[in-house]
Amino acid sequence: MGIASIILGILIAVAGFLCLFTPILTFFSIGYFIIILFFIYGIWAIINSIVTKRYGISLVFGILSLIVGIVGLVYPADLTLSTDVFILFLAGGWFIAQGIFSIIMAFQQKKLIGSFGWFGLIMGILSIFVGGYSFFQPVAMILTLGILVSIYFIETGFSLVSLGTMYNSLKKK
Repeated sequence: MGIASIILGILIAVAGFLCLFTPILTFFSIGYFIIILFFIYGIWAIINSIVTKRYGISLVFGILSLIVGIVGLVYPADLTLSTDVFILFLAGGWFIAQGIFSIIMAFQQKKLIGSFGWFGLIMGILSIFVGGYSFFQPVAMILTLGILVSIYFIETGFSLVSLGTMYNSLKKK
C-alpha cells in the first residue's frame, strides 16, 4: 500500500509538471479523460444495476454513459472538442456561482461572528471577474484550466507520496 502510493504519487506529480509546461494541450486532453470516465462509469453502473437487481435510473444513466463513452471513443474529435468547450463555459459559470456564494458568505459572517469577511468578499469579486472574463476571453481560460489541472496533479502526487511515507512509517511501528 505505502510503496504503491509513493510510486503512483511520483507518477502523478511528474504528469502534473508535464501538464504545467503544456497547459493548452492539457486543456484539450481533458475531453478525452471525461469520455473515458463516461465509458468506465457506464460499464460500472450497468454491472452494479445487474448485481443489485435495481433496474431503475441507475441502469438508464449507465447505458447512456456507456453510449456517450463509446461514441466519444469512436468519434473522438467531435465529442471531445464539444466536451472541452462545455467544460470551458461550465468552469466560467462555476467561478461566477462560487463568487456569488463567497460574497453572500462574507455578509453572513458579519451576522454569525461579528466581523466582516473581507477576504471572502474580495475573493468573491475576483471569482466573478474571472468567470465573466472567461466568457469573453476563452483562450485565457483554456490556459488557466490547463494550469489548474497541472497544479491539482502536482498536489495530488505530493499528497500520495506523503500518505505512502506515513503509511510505511506507521507500519514499521
